[in-house]
Amino acid sequence: MRLKLGGHCIFESGDAQRLCIEGGAPVIKLMNSYKVGIENGVRVRQLPTELEVGQGLLSMSPRPLIIGRHYVENEPPNDDFLRHSPQDIARLYISWMETDIRSNPHIDAWEGPNEPAFGYGLDPKGRTALLWYSQFEIERTRILRGTFNKASVIGNFSTGTPDLPANDRMAGWRPFISAIEATSEYGGYLGLHEYGGPDRSMDGWLLLRYRWILNELRTRNVSVKIVMTECGFDSTPGNPPGDSWKGLKLTPEKYAQYLIWYNEELLKDPEVVGGTLFTYGHNTGWPDFDLEGTAVTQYLID
Repeated sequence: MRLKLGGHCIFESGDAQRLCIEGGAPVIKLMNSYKVGIENGVRVRQLPTELEVGQGLLSMSPRPLIIGRHYVENEPPNDDFLRHSPQDIARLYISWMETDIRSNPHIDAWEGPNEPAFGYGLDPKGRTALLWYSQFEIERTRILRGTFNKASVIGNFSTGTPDLPANDRMAGWRPFISAIEATSEYGGYLGLHEYGGPDRSMDGWLLLRYRWILNELRTRNVSVKIVMTECGFDSTPGNPPGDSWKGLKLTPEKYAQYLIWYNEELLKDPEVVGGTLFTYGHNTGWPDFDLEGTAVTQYLID
């Protein structure tokens, strides 16, 4: 099986790196720690097996896309930022993460704010905020490429957003299309979060939701590269209580079967680079979602 699903890592993860090295996953996302092996001849704090894996990841050809996320507690488009120009705030945002960018040259692309919210239905306030955010992402994308020669991953909207109103499905996306066009100009990516659950009637609305905007972009002849910067099982309409795959008491084999179906759907769209499964790493803070040390990884590789 050709694998499009890699790992979302909170701290170091040997299993997520195995998805790339042994499974051929084309993408991995690193958060809180961007270390994947040996830096400047100094061994990083990883298990010996992970050190070996890390070096293998960096030496792969072609190498998977490595995405970094710099955690910021208060991010645009909160009201504090909307009072200022989006270009000024983009420059400020980049300044917060400049040390990380320069210290981690193996990171190919950097995310912006995580799961920005604009409200359902896009009232005038929400539409104004999304237009502001689009200009913010354009400037952030331009700076990353022009100053650091790095790609940007824009959007990173939460599951089920932006809204797709029944009377005009693209109303929630149209203000953001200019930012997507900027990723084409500067070699960036559109990031989305997609989670599903046992209620398969939601497939296409939550999981595979990206196809709504992808079809619109194809109609407009706008090229795009899409990455699911988070994906997996989460609280969704129709889910029984429990939310995560562990909370719902899925076996690793059963969860892997679900992910294999999703992987096969992603393979149908060449614009999709891949997705990063939430989550891998040691002491992630999300134990019910954690894939580290489970059999799910091996099922996907096999």
